Amino acid sequence: MSAPERLARPAAPPATPQAPRAPREPRRPLLAEVVVPGIVAALVGGLVVGLGAVSLTAGGMQACESVRGTSACGRGPGLALLLAITGVLVLLGSAVLRALRHPGPLATGLLGVGLLAVVVLALADHVFETWMAAAVPALGAAAYALSHAVVTHANEPAPE
Repeated sequence: MSAPERLARPAAPPATPQAPRAPREPRRPLLAEVVVPGIVAALVGGLVVGLGAVSLTAGGMQACESVRGTSACGRGPGLALLLAITGVLVLLGSAVLRALRHPGPLATGLLGVGLLAVVVLALADHVFETWMAAAVPALGAAAYALSHAVVTHANEPAPE
């Protein structure tokens, strides 16, 4: 078939009209009906962030071990890994708080991770002891509870 014959071919017949579809109901969020008090959401978020901190730190140490042959990555890569873990923890905590409908998820997550980091640095001599794997999630919950109190108080209107 030559090019002019293809161009001269009539268009396909129009499709038969179909009945319109009924509109779908919008999807409800997974936790739409669950109402969690802010302090409970903060405690859950802190526990999740604490577990994430333990897991990501152990994973980072394993990665350094496989790449460099030692669990320490050194100043350059180690600092980059530490900053990446901190950023992931802020995002993780904020996501958990947002899912639980916390009123200030980003501020609470950022302050909570910062407080947790300060407390863990204060316990630097004990960081690699086994009991810290349980202590860090508990400290995370406490840091997030304090962060919740600060953020909630900061968002309240001033008394007149």
